[in-house]
Amino acid sequence: MSGIADLFAKRGAQGKIGALLRLLEQDPGSLVTFLSGCGGHGGPQAGLAAELRHAGIDVQKGCALLEKLNALNAHRYPINRIAYQFAKSLF
Repeated sequence: MSGIADLFAKRGAQGKIGALLRLLEQDPGSLVTFLSGCGGHGGPQAGLAAELRHAGIDVQKGCALLEKLNALNAHRYPINRIAYQFAKSLF
């Protein structure tokens, strides 16, 4: 297996995508951008939402944190509004 299929391949109870999502959760801007890239172009939104739930990712909390960071320093924490709206559609 290689490429994107390998990323979603399950190992035990956890897929590699879960580990990546938990890593991205530490940077809400990157998480929002990644989610938009995964599903923002007509991808399976329900599957993406299921992976987020399985990994324990709270997208609503991440979006709220991104808004707060952006209010503090918009240059350092910009919000891509298209990606942000897609991420908000997941909760």
